[in-house]
Amino acid sequence: MDKKLWGALLCHIPVILITAKSTVENQVEGLNSGADAYVTKPFEPNYLLALIHSQLKNRENVRNILSKATQTDKIDENVLSPQDNEFMTELYQLMENELSNTDLDVSRMTEILKISRTKFYYKVKGLVGENPSSFFKTYKLNRAAELISEGKYTISEISDITGFSTLSHFSKSFKKHFGVAPTEYRR
Repeated sequence: MDKKLWGALLCHIPVILITAKSTVENQVEGLNSGADAYVTKPFEPNYLLALIHSQLKNRENVRNILSKATQTDKIDENVLSPQDNEFMTELYQLMENELSNTDLDVSRMTEILKISRTKFYYKVKGLVGENPSSFFKTYKLNRAAELISEGKYTISEISDITGFSTLSHFSKSFKKHFGVAPTEYRR
């Protein structure tokens, strides 16, 4: 597998290099190769634990941002790696184009994005913390909230636009996600 493709598929996984190479050139090379952190030996175990905790917390923050966003241009450019930004941009675009499609499933998504089902699952799960089907539903509900805030459409129209099969299913899902009925939602 070529290095670029490998990096694009795994760049959502935090990498900490632990090495005896301690020159600044080695550290720059390690970080430029895609590592999130560079620790030289000998190291303090408490420092390494704190670094791991920090990396995981940062990934959780990214997941929270992505689970609420509906497009990458509203996300700070430093939050995602260029590869993850490109992947999420394509995914958001796909979900927007297929927003009203009640039959869109993971198989169709992977076919459109030209990625294997397994890689797609792990990439989405790694970036947003949800499986692709759940994330697509979350995206639809977030878009519905945006449409409600715009005030241009009725709740019934928004249910259709966002691809829910029935108004009752939409209302129930919306209330479960946001804690209020669509008619009571205020942003």
